[in-house]
Amino acid sequence: MLRLFISSVQKELATERPALKDYIHGDPLLRRFFEVFLFEDLPASDRRADAVYLDEVARCDVYLGLFGNEYGFEDAEGISPTHREFTHASQLGKPRLIFVKGADDAGKHAKMRALIDAVAHRDYTSTGSVQVMLFTDRLEVWNPGSLPSALTLAKLREPHGSFPANPLMAEPLYLAKYIERMGTGTRDMIRLCREAGLREPEYAVRDGFVQTLWRAAQSASDSRTGEVTGEVTGEVGKLLRVCFGTMSRKELQQNLLLRGEENFRRLYLVPALDAGLIEMTLPDKPNSRLQKYRLTAKGRAWLAAQARKEP
Repeated sequence: MLRLFISSVQKELATERPALKDYIHGDPLLRRFFEVFLFEDLPASDRRADAVYLDEVARCDVYLGLFGNEYGFEDAEGISPTHREFTHASQLGKPRLIFVKGADDAGKHAKMRALIDAVAHRDYTSTGSVQVMLFTDRLEVWNPGSLPSALTLAKLREPHGSFPANPLMAEPLYLAKYIERMGTGTRDMIRLCREAGLREPEYAVRDGFVQTLWRAAQSASDSRTGEVTGEVTGEVGKLLRVCFGTMSRKELQQNLLLRGEENFRRLYLVPALDAGLIEMTLPDKPNSRLQKYRLTAKGRAWLAAQARKEP
């Protein structure tokens, strides 16, 4: 018997989840090979729910994701249980089947739309997880993998062909109208942002592919004066305050008394770099062991402005 883990936002798909289980257990052939796990079938326990469902993902043979409109409850890191379950199954190399409910994504949560798109394009040989991060000024999606050899970041802004990393997954998502097949996706995003009066999206290859979509009326800085005009998150502000001279990643993390390298990179370092508040000393070699970081003129201007506000 193979154990099938059904993952979804429980409240949104409260009807579909047990119906799918009943269908599989009621089919003479399927019930010979599959047993279905639903989190709501577990008896009450004194263990934390997130630990329980991740343990069940590890025990399963097949991960089955039902993706609807809602993203689900977000923890302190802004990640939902469904997203964590998918990531955990990916890291463990479990077979993953994804079913997307509905052909119109207009009502879907921004993070759910990003997760669906990332499922089609990620590098499945990587154990890294898809990360969808929502900040006060932007939505940022980090996906394991890199651009095909035929494409560059510059070409993404020009007419170009389609080079899907996972063609068997891209085809059904194309038929469901979630993605395009003509290589027009990035240019469409640029056009739509312009039409909405937003900053153009940004694309980068940084330990994976990173896409940044900016919110309205937010800007990291005024390029003419170097004055910081947008909101700086609390995490980035803390980083700026402990950055003295040139410092390594490890030194910055130690100054912040942080243990988790991934949280430091995602919540502190990357947002500060993207906002132009700090910079690399070796920008052409981002992964160099000699890499260090320092404040930019904009970063120093922000600190000076904060000092003037303090009594």
